Amino acid sequence: NRPRIIAMTANVMKEDRQRCFDAGMEDFLNKPMRLADLAKLLKACPRRDRAANTKIAHNQVTPIMGTDLTIDLVQMLRIVGGDKELLYNSINTFSQEAESTIDKLDGHIKDKESDLIEQTAQRIKQQASTFIATSVIRMALEIERAAKKRDFEACWQISKRLRQEIVSLIQILIEIKKSNEAA
Repeated sequence: NRPRIIAMTANVMKEDRQRCFDAGMEDFLNKPMRLADLAKLLKACPRRDRAANTKIAHNQVTPIMGTDLTIDLVQMLRIVGGDKELLYNSINTFSQEAESTIDKLDGHIKDKESDLIEQTAQRIKQQASTFIATSVIRMALEIERAAKKRDFEACWQISKRLRQEIVSLIQILIEIKKSNEAA
């Protein structure tokens, strides 16, 4: 029930495709993209009935504050088309995968693998975008930039802060989920 992620890239080698799948993509399109190819992939996507989950209660409008995080349930629901089940599944997935993703990032930093640092930071940005977690997105972008400059010490310092911010984000998201499931 999570969004389908389709990679679009000019890199068409088998290992390029595999990197996309390893980064969490479910499908792949070559550039230049043809609309017929995109239509074929989209038709293959399973449909979800969102109508039952689109009502938003007034008490869900209050933003929830954390460290440097401001999380707004209404905005998150807009991103997932009002589908609470999809949002809650996204929260569960993020909560389960975030620690291993940040561990992979730290491993790539330790091994000074610039490309893999950038790819993992991009994945973190993509995951955090569902929750409009701007501080997490900003830190992941800083890591990307530092990796491009091969400034691994900066990557390491930002990664430590990013890990703390992700832990805070997960705590907030779980609390949002619990309080809204009970409502």
